[in-house]
Amino acid sequence: MNLVCDDELLLPAESFTPGQGPLQEQLARWRDCVAPALDVSVADEDMPQEWTTHTTGWNLGGVMVVRGHYDPQTLTRSASSIARDKLDHYVLHLNQSQQAMHFDANGRRISVGPRQLLVSDFAQPRSVFCAGDILTVFIPRASLDALMPKQLDLHGVVPTGACSTILASHLQSLSTLLPRITRKEAPDAMVATLQLLAASLAPTIDMLGLARPAVEGTLMRQIRQYMEDHLSEEELGADSVCAHFHISRSTLYRLFEVEGGVLNYLQDRRLLRIHALLASPTQRSYLGRIAADNGFKSATHFSRAFRAKFGYSPRETRTGQACVTGAVARGASSALASTFGRWLSSPPVVA
Repeated sequence: MNLVCDDELLLPAESFTPGQGPLQEQLARWRDCVAPALDVSVADEDMPQEWTTHTTGWNLGGVMVVRGHYDPQTLTRSASSIARDKLDHYVLHLNQSQQAMHFDANGRRISVGPRQLLVSDFAQPRSVFCAGDILTVFIPRASLDALMPKQLDLHGVVPTGACSTILASHLQSLSTLLPRITRKEAPDAMVATLQLLAASLAPTIDMLGLARPAVEGTLMRQIRQYMEDHLSEEELGADSVCAHFHISRSTLYRLFEVEGGVLNYLQDRRLLRIHALLASPTQRSYLGRIAADNGFKSATHFSRAFRAKFGYSPRETRTGQACVTGAVARGASSALASTFGRWLSSPPVVA
């Protein structure tokens, strides 16, 4: 990643190029660039002789626009990545390639042809097969929700109608103008993009009736945040969550079915927090105290669960700190370490 800003009046840009070297090294650099938010997979038959994927992103004041060329690949956003980085955005794709994009969300597959648009929810698992030129817009949830008449499930929506055609043309023009847009012009470009997107979604809202799943998505995010805020409390569990949100156990279990259940989700979050504490050079508390302070009633249960998840013991984490500050410890922070991550995690701008 290289920060590019040739003129103080122009928008700063965040760029990725594969660089020199063997194909596997170039591919590894791309995987590092998008990890841990996205996983990259390339089929054997699609593996090129040289990795040519390159991207450049511009921040329009909360809305991130990424112009990219992609070798054939699948980009997957998993439930574990969502829980880890908590990036909460809508994603708008404009397929500028002659090849179709293929979107998969929970087994529901959608193909998006040239010059077609696709909207997805970055807070829900998905995979996208893409190749060629694609323009991607990351929109903070609050910025688009403020323009919509009700909460919606926009995961896998293909906008239709005249407004979507106008929006596609607007994005096509924006793609060519981005390197020359100034900081002063950026907010107007952002507002125009959001308003056109909201207008293009209006007929889709009426046609598909998308409100109820979005309400559940909002509830799910609120429950996750509540759990995160109370992880250290031993009594945190299904009963306390149901009582706080006034929902039934069956509703809670259904919401967390994709996470392997409520208790499994809570245990994973607690173990990840404890792992980060043990890997910290400043943490010297007794293991039993750390486990108790993070909701584990039994030290034995904690040790077994920790080893089952990470493949080594809590003591090995502490004594082998330099070796185990690996993917788990890096994954929690590297999504926000780059300029790209900081832009996506910045406060949303409501149009």
